Amino acid sequence: MSLDLHAKCKARLLEVLVAGLPVIKVNHGKYVDRRSAVILVLGDQVLPQGGELRDRLIEYIDEFPLTSFIVETLGEELDLGEYISDAPPMTLPQIERYADVPALAARLIESFDSLPWTYQLTFALPQALSGLLPSHIDVFPLGPAVRLVRATEKFAQEFPLTAEDKRRQRRMQPIQGMALLSLSDETPVWKTDTLYLQVLTDGFVPLYGGTSTALRAERLVRAFCGLGIAVRLFSHQYRFRWGPTAKHHFYVHRKKPDGTWCPEWRLDVNDNTNRGLLDLEMHTLDGKLVIEEHKAMWALDRLRDMAAAFSAEHKSEPILRASQWLLDSHAGRDELLSFVQAMVVLEILLGDKKVSDEIGIGELLRNRCAYLIGRSQEERTHVLGDFNKIYRVRSQIVHSGKHQLTSEERQLFLQLRTMCRLVIAKELELLEADLTGAR
Repeated sequence: MSLDLHAKCKARLLEVLVAGLPVIKVNHGKYVDRRSAVILVLGDQVLPQGGELRDRLIEYIDEFPLTSFIVETLGEELDLGEYISDAPPMTLPQIERYADVPALAARLIESFDSLPWTYQLTFALPQALSGLLPSHIDVFPLGPAVRLVRATEKFAQEFPLTAEDKRRQRRMQPIQGMALLSLSDETPVWKTDTLYLQVLTDGFVPLYGGTSTALRAERLVRAFCGLGIAVRLFSHQYRFRWGPTAKHHFYVHRKKPDGTWCPEWRLDVNDNTNRGLLDLEMHTLDGKLVIEEHKAMWALDRLRDMAAAFSAEHKSEPILRASQWLLDSHAGRDELLSFVQAMVVLEILLGDKKVSDEIGIGELLRNRCAYLIGRSQEERTHVLGDFNKIYRVRSQIVHSGKHQLTSEERQLFLQLRTMCRLVIAKELELLEADLTGAR
């Protein structure tokens, strides 16, 4: 369903853009000067400032949807041009294709009004996770919009990585080394020995990502990884690496009117997601999983459990958010920040502002955690005692600026992560029971 902007809104937007677009500058013949585009915020003020449409625009793009859309759209078009190092800054109308400002404004408004667009974002998972699916399974749906896939011949035909235009094709190629302007000449191909996590989404994904749509899809990847840690499908073991580390990425395909998928570009995941993915591996249950058949059965059972969180829509949002924070806690290199991130996992799932205002957030989390994961009176007593120590460390970090953990506090940190894992797993179990009962 398109935005379907009111005719009067479009007319006012046209006035704003006709006046504002000529002010926008372009550097080196291909880069939009974002500071000069601030004038487009006047167009954002024309759009509804509340209600369902406003919520949708923020969900698709950000708080300045029109400005971001126009800047990113112009940036994507200009990116196909040649870089001119000594070219002086010029305004949009000085570029031949943008000389007719009213026509440009009308085109941008119609394109904006056609949102949302449908995308498939395909994330390459680490090679260490290639054993997630048995060889005879090529597609494993986790939910209506999330699935694990193998790059079969059929898949490669449905989601091509090549474009006829060579300049557009370069957008699918990885950056070579550390130079932003140095793209590899290697033709991208789907790897048959790699599993991919594919996210179907509506919204707007520009050339360099960053919109709510792209960030939401990446959060689902983090949630998948964190949830896998919680159910002991994955383990996360930090390993020191010399030199530049590998950069995980995803491919963007946009659905065309005829239903086929058009390759748009390749994007690297952000640093937090990349660190989380780098050190993931299949869990062995402390060495108990050694037979390949047993590993495959364990993985499928855990994936079926995880599927509940990706199928339950709003019911599972706290579980998915908590799983993201759990992954971040494992992936971080600052142990104090990681400690706080782990505590946030429990606050997301067990917190309740109304109740915590009465008895205190620490006491609330302590009791709920103990009675959720404690399987006996003795276990609950241990959890209650350990949680007091853990929460004391959290308070010292947050309120006193504590700058280092002692060896004893690092042990408490490990216990905290275990609590987080158990709480997420228990909440997932309760969610599955609710879904089964609803059916």
